[in-house]
Amino acid sequence: MSMENVRKFYEALKTNPAMAEELNDASAELNRRVAQEAFERIAEFARSNGYDITADDLKEYETQAQELSPEELEEVNAGRSFCIAIGLGWGDTNYSFCRVLGLGMIG
Repeated sequence: MSMENVRKFYEALKTNPAMAEELNDASAELNRRVAQEAFERIAEFARSNGYDITADDLKEYETQAQELSPEELEEVNAGRSFCIAIGLGWGDTNYSFCRVLGLGMIG
């Protein structure tokens, strides 16, 4: 792989909004699929350890956790937390995309 071609690709993304939007859409779809797989694997792990939960339960929990106050969030995340970050970004900060999946653990 030529580093010069990689540089040219990133430059094209900065100057071609349609190309950047197409990549954004593809990245968003990939992130949705990876996020779903991550939730399913976490739920499978939880079930193997005696917790009857689904990927949908985890997604709902994440949604509710995003609505917590900072104090409530601190209580939920006291102890360990596990995070999966999925993202794509390039030089211009206007074109950075990231999806973070987190699972807070009390303990």
